Amino acid sequence: MPSIECSNEECGIEFEFDLAQLHKESNGPSGNHTTSYTYTGEVKCPECECGQEVEYITDELNDTGEILTIERV
Repeated sequence: MPSIECSNEECGIEFEFDLAQLHKESNGPSGNHTTSYTYTGEVKCPECECGQEVEYITDELNDTGEILTIERV
């Protein structure tokens, strides 16, 4: 699971979130057995409820869905 720092300067905690709570869109094949996906949406800090927009690009195995790489855009 990726983690992110709260954008609220008064809070500033780092928290994990599940990519499943974001919108997932396929970017097409990224290799022989992998697909690139873009995840976008808002995540909320569990402490202060401050929301922030995030975007991640992943490469995932077609057979298992295992995330091989993840990068915040």
